Amino acid sequence: MSPRPAAPDLDPRIWRSRRNRKLAAFLCLPGLTLGTVTLVGANAAGLLDSRVDRICTASAHVLPKAGSVRVGVYNASGVAGMASRTAAQLATKGFRVVSIGNAPETRWFTGAPRVIHGTGGTDQAALVASSLPGAVQVSDGRGDSSVDVLLGAGPAVSAMRPAATHSTAPACG
Repeated sequence: MSPRPAAPDLDPRIWRSRRNRKLAAFLCLPGLTLGTVTLVGANAAGLLDSRVDRICTASAHVLPKAGSVRVGVYNASGVAGMASRTAAQLATKGFRVVSIGNAPETRWFTGAPRVIHGTGGTDQAALVASSLPGAVQVSDGRGDSSVDVLLGAGPAVSAMRPAATHSTAPACG
């Protein structure tokens, strides 16, 4: 049973209304206080700052020379001779083809050539990909600058483009 009002002449409806306001204040004020403290802390930490500290702009940088790029070319389609033909075309462009072969059947795919590289071979992969029409770059996390080309079933790599000398990539400063 709820406690009775202190004043005997107080109407029960007024007493309930006052009790509900106190209860609402008791429940809402801590939430408002916590929200305000959180916003003040986030603002002090710079999390609510709308300024952009780093502006990313496209800038061109020189890619490595084709002769410094080690490339492995692998047939991932099952079409005989595709890897050796593509490797010969890459070699005429100056790339150092270090291995030619067939990819395991578990890696076969259909689509554009995949230029696989590690963290140290991003520029080298961009150079190789610029020579292969529609090539897609994929990072596999290796530490060196070597590049592998997987040739899937699909459009043949017959019309190779000249290798690029500059790459336009976002540079943040």
